[in-house]
Amino acid sequence: MYLDPETTNSGTNLVIGLDNSNGYSLCHISRTGNFAQQIICYSEYYGKRVDAELSISGILPGWHTLRFEIDPETMTILSLVDGRQVASFNPKEVIPEHYNQLKQSTYGFSVILHNYGPSKAPVGYIDYVRIGAIEDDPTIYDDFDNTSFKGKFDFSKWTYLEDHHNPDGSVYQENGILKFQQTGTGDDRWQFLEGTSVDFYPLTSAFFESALKLDPQANGGDIQLGFVGASGHVICGVSGSEASAYCWCNASGSDPVFEERVPAQSTSWHFFRIEVVQPAMEYKFYIDGNAIGSCSLPTSAGLRSTWIFNLGVWMQSKNVIGYVDYVHIGPLE
Repeated sequence: MYLDPETTNSGTNLVIGLDNSNGYSLCHISRTGNFAQQIICYSEYYGKRVDAELSISGILPGWHTLRFEIDPETMTILSLVDGRQVASFNPKEVIPEHYNQLKQSTYGFSVILHNYGPSKAPVGYIDYVRIGAIEDDPTIYDDFDNTSFKGKFDFSKWTYLEDHHNPDGSVYQENGILKFQQTGTGDDRWQFLEGTSVDFYPLTSAFFESALKLDPQANGGDIQLGFVGASGHVICGVSGSEASAYCWCNASGSDPVFEERVPAQSTSWHFFRIEVVQPAMEYKFYIDGNAIGSCSLPTSAGLRSTWIFNLGVWMQSKNVIGYVDYVHIGPLE
């Protein structure tokens, strides 16, 4: 969804939600200042409201993806904004006396534009609606809760990228977050993972998105995501040494054909999205929901078939720790 900043003020809300006869789960975007917006999510059923655990405020106007997931066994409802879980509603805990009634209910889908302010003609846009079973979703969402890189790592999904695993570094899972740690001495020391279950991307138009940040103890170094292959590199990341978020791409052995950096606090979460459009092999870049540019690389089928994606940390200092909170990969529809 997108709320037009030119036509709206603080009295306008664009809402997307699920609802039934007993309540609703919704997220709405509204204006908070000159070209500043916020997204608020909450659920309310049988008169019991639960607000979001994570607030999203002070964002620039742009497109945002809202997603609701319902577990039919527990009826827990999750709300996700741009791939990040921001709210949950567990009826067994909040409304146990109505749990069985909620379990038997059905839901509708709503899009609402509220105008309580002086805006004469507010405008909101909805670009994409998709409803279906979670198990049929052709994407990967790994919350890094169920496996460990120290002996129990699920190699059906992830593995170390060949020649990019220094023995003085480690990658493991901690409280649902993927944690990269690189120690030792010397520059250009890497820890890279590649996704083994999505090697058909980017043979088709696809997207790759994730949230990244560095640990406050990191002195230099980067945490990155991107596509890497024989024809070049397409990378986004957070830099501790330069206090920036960035995206760039280059053909193999050449200077970047595109590079864009924006000031950013490296110890805060930043959301990145890379889209690849076939057959032109054009890459589009987004940082925290804002489009920052695009590039094109060679379109040879042989080169294109060798592309993979990676997650990794690059160190320029003795100790770098980077975090990955979310990975979402799927066809660009």
